[in-house]
Amino acid sequence: MKRPETHEGIASLRKFLRENPKYVVYDYSSVSKYEECHAKYNYVYNHWLRDSESVAALFSSMLIHHPLANWYLYGGRRPWVPPEWQSGWDLFQAAVSSLPTTRRDALYTLTVAQRLVISYTELFRRDFETYKVLSTERVYWSVFPGAENALWVTKPDLLLERADKERITFDFKTSLYDFNAHLVDFDRQFLGQAYGTGAKHVCKAFMRIPTAYNEMLINREILPIDEELLNEWFVEMGQTIMEIQRARETGVWVKQAPAGCTAYNRMCVFIDLCKLGKTREGMIDIAEKRHPFTYLGLGGSEQESPNEES
Repeated sequence: MKRPETHEGIASLRKFLRENPKYVVYDYSSVSKYEECHAKYNYVYNHWLRDSESVAALFSSMLIHHPLANWYLYGGRRPWVPPEWQSGWDLFQAAVSSLPTTRRDALYTLTVAQRLVISYTELFRRDFETYKVLSTERVYWSVFPGAENALWVTKPDLLLERADKERITFDFKTSLYDFNAHLVDFDRQFLGQAYGTGAKHVCKAFMRIPTAYNEMLINREILPIDEELLNEWFVEMGQTIMEIQRARETGVWVKQAPAGCTAYNRMCVFIDLCKLGKTREGMIDIAEKRHPFTYLGLGGSEQESPNEES
């Protein structure tokens, strides 16, 4: 497998999509959604219906990723100051206010976020002697060969460069549990980041949320990319993308029931929609819409629909 020609930045991606409207965006999240449930992919990526979010995911994204990206962007010289922490916390509270919560969600506090970020920066403050920061939370994209009109897009938390000029992607993960603390060589998210950025190495920075039963844990692992595993990822991803294209051509989106209905131990927000017959389309038309690639910076006039190939 030959590494693709990589493009950087949301502006260039928007321009390409405006000039090539038949192209469809694929990323780790959208492919994972299809494998979770074909019907759910159809609702989210073809009809732009809003999927559920979790308190844990929003906590990690808004109160861990952003301040750490800021810290790297300014060379370790500018951590978040109290007004920024308060603003970030207020935005997080607004984002989760309408979500169903559990008792464990009370563990995601401003104090915990500050402890994790400060502890991480103290542990790895010498990173700036080892790496050059190339980008933080930047979009990288390329045409995916072998699948018609397909773009592969990735947005790693960090892209750094070693002294030997080889690139390394960083991704921050938080959890109440440590069963996923370690980096696996064939982790598809990290292989997808390496493919999209040209990185030769990947890093997983895992942080365990402290609880009454577990202390805070920060574990960081770096692995070189195994080119054979990356080639297998490429073949597997191409096969899945072509399956999605076939589903779009036929209009058949399989309901992965019952497993897809309770993925991640949460009831799917589309379960009532799946019960409907012909009236489903009418309900879809009046439902709240949100562009599925808003996190990339898409959602403007670059496409009338994110995954319309005709």
